Amino acid sequence: MSYVNQAKELPIILQDLLLSLISTPFWYVSFYLFNNDFFISNSLITIIVFSFCINLCFYLIIATYTYYIFKYFPTAFASLISSYKSFSLIIVAMTFKILSLSILIVIFYIFIFLLGFNFNYFTFLLVFFIIINVLCFLAMKQAKKKKQEYINHN
Repeated sequence: MSYVNQAKELPIILQDLLLSLISTPFWYVSFYLFNNDFFISNSLITIIVFSFCINLCFYLIIATYTYYIFKYFPTAFASLISSYKSFSLIIVAMTFKILSLSILIVIFYIFIFLLGFNFNYFTFLLVFFIIINVLCFLAMKQAKKKKQEYINHN
């Protein structure tokens, strides 16, 4: 329990980054499933480093959009910011990250191995990051709409 208490005392960004590392094994699995040649021809350390780097890119995209929403629309998301500071939003964001990655892995697995489509790992990454950017863009659009409603209401 002392590790959990110490983790709660860290700055929120570090807490989020540490929790983001939980999704690194999902990237490792995606390397195994969709880039088997790379997986076989490289060492375990290389694959873990690549998984970490992709995970870090994913974290930076989500963190950038979250920062943008919180910085430019603080009044519209006051309750969301308080939940972020109380650690619950980080858990929800981490759950979203893992679920979105897992769902895309399953969909690509179905397309490649069951339906016989031929995709490479770059296609998997491209589709994943496009989907995440579209979802984050829609969230920003919703934030702008919510801010406008807040301004009109007050």
